[in-house]
Amino acid sequence: MRERKESLVSVEEAGKRIAEFVEQVAREGSRVVVTSDGKPVAAIVGVEDYLKIGSLERKAESRRKEMIREIESHRKAILERRQGAPIEDVVALVREVREERSDELIDRLSHRS
Repeated sequence: MRERKESLVSVEEAGKRIAEFVEQVAREGSRVVVTSDGKPVAAIVGVEDYLKIGSLERKAESRRKEMIREIESHRKAILERRQGAPIEDVVALVREVREERSDELIDRLSHRS
């Protein structure tokens, strides 16, 4: 993968030299980051990068939807195994299990002495 040139320019400079930056990006495949008050606010990128961004966004959204379907499937399976009984708050369950384990450990330790 080739290393890309990246330039930082202010909004004012970008406004004055936009045609030059667009030409540079198209010709060299470089990237121009536009700043306002020293902070990045926009970027001028080539069409190839733009298309890659769109593709990555679509893949991420597809994966997110797939994960939601998977989670929902697991939730339904758990509810089915629980015969419709609701799933308690996980934090409360963990706390309860910890307390039980602590009590068991204390009991075991107290019987040793």
